[in-house]
Parts: sequence; structure tokens; C-alpha cells
Amino acid sequence: TAQKETRRAKGETRQAIMGNRSSKSGKKDGNQNGPQSEPYSDHDRSVVIPEDELQLFEILTKEHNFPSKEYKPQKVEVMFWDYSYAPDEPLVWPSEFPDLESEECVKRPSGFSVFMEGEHRDRVAQIVQGMGMRQPVLINNKKMAISYRIPLPGEHYWMGENSPSKSKVEDSFGPPLFVVKGFDVWANVVGADTPGMVLYKDGTLLRGDKISTGITLEKLGIDKLVEKINNQHYEVGVGTDQPESRLIYWKDDSEKKYLGVYGDLDAYIGYMKWKKSNKSAEQ
Repeated sequence: TAQKETRRAKGETRQAIMGNRSSKSGKKDGNQNGPQSEPYSDHDRSVVIPEDELQLFEILTKEHNFPSKEYKPQKVEVMFWDYSYAPDEPLVWPSEFPDLESEECVKRPSGFSVFMEGEHRDRVAQIVQGMGMRQPVLINNKKMAISYRIPLPGEHYWMGENSPSKSKVEDSFGPPLFVVKGFDVWANVVGADTPGMVLYKDGTLLRGDKISTGITLEKLGIDKLVEKINNQHYEVGVGTDQPESRLIYWKDDSEKKYLGVYGDLDAYIGYMKWKKSNKSAEQ
């Protein structure tokens, strides 16, 4: 199935990225004496991403041991949209929480966003995760579908000035300098469109549920590489519904620049590493 193939791709890609790990016996796994079999990689082999740009993505996959503490979000954004045709019995939205007529609610073209204090994140997650697949929420006498995400300070810089969170989430750290979206950077993040990492110009670094201060592009080891970001876009994916990775960089106060890859970037990096190692083994 597609899900099994996806898991297979990710597993083999991680092995390719990490290299051959040592077993308990102290010996390395795999054949080290010649070309290795090709890892599973469903991508367009005619597309070549320049080495510098691949190096930038690779650096972002490596763990950095910066001092950090838990990041406690300002708000949790609860999203509602029409599910009036839902077949199952609805779950009544807690009366103590803000509703669609409260000041915390922002109307969106496709529904509503209710911005609640961040301290309610676990409660909201518990509600959403405990619901049935076909079960709606009953709020203001409307049957609605529900989801949630963690909005980040200053996200209107990369999401656009019409971002619902602009008026609800304070720009605590000022404007961003570098943003990573759609790419698993050191830690998982709640919310499909929430960046895996944001470095603000004041030196604050948010990555997953961790926050660090005093961080620069130099400390991340990418200061020279980001200068080459200039609205490049590569399509390595085969077919539709592929993941997309995007790096966004603001140089000085100029217009933002981006580097985007459509397709399974992990698999592509793994394949290129395999190709490079096999070429060396054949020489």
C-alpha cells in the first residue's frame, strides 16, 4: 500500500542518511567492500539539486546541542469548519471555552479560528484525539469539524498579512530571519503547517517544543549557505500529494527568499548519498 511504501522509503532513507550503524558486536552492518544495493527512492532522477543546497538541508537534519528549555506557546488555534452532514452524535464544545461568537474567534474563508490561551493545549488535544472519525463538535448550535495547531509569534511574515493569528499572537521575538517548513528538523511539531524551526533576528530559536536564545546562522553552520537562497524550486517527487520542504530567508530587511523542494527530500538525499558512495566504491 502507499502507506507501507512511505514507511519503507522513510526507514531506508534514514539508514542512508545515518550511514551503516555499528551492531552490538562492534562490527558495522552491511557490505563495506563494494557497491551497495539502491535504496528505495520514488523520485525523478533527472532532477539535480546543487551540492550547496543539499548540504544546507543535511546540516538542518543534524542535532545541535544548544541549551534550551520547554517552549510554552502563547496560544492554541482551534479551527472549525462545516460538518453539518456528520452522521455521528456530536460532542458538545465545553461551555467554559470561547465559542464562534467570542472576541477570540476569527472568521476564515473556510471556517473559523478560535484562539485560546496556550495553557489549554493539552485539553484541546485530548478533545480532538478522543473524537471519532465521523463525529462533529456542536458549537453555537452548529455541527463542525475540528482541528488545532500552535501558532508561532510573527508567523504572518511567512503566512501572509491575512494570517488569522496576526491580531491574536504577539510578535514576542520580532521579525524572523530563517524559517524551515515541511521538514523534520530535530523534533516533531504539532500542526502540519507549523514550521519545524524558526530563527528570529533577536537570536531566539524555536524548534519543536524547545526554545533557545543567542543563536545565529553562524552557530547553526549555515551562514554562507543561506546567502545562496534565491527563490529556487525543485520537483523531485513522482505523482501527486508529495511532501514539500521550504526554507525561507530574510536578508537584512529585504524581500524574503525561499528554497523549495517538492517530493520526498529525505529519500532524495539518501539516494544521492548512495549514488556518491557507490561511485567511490567502483573507482
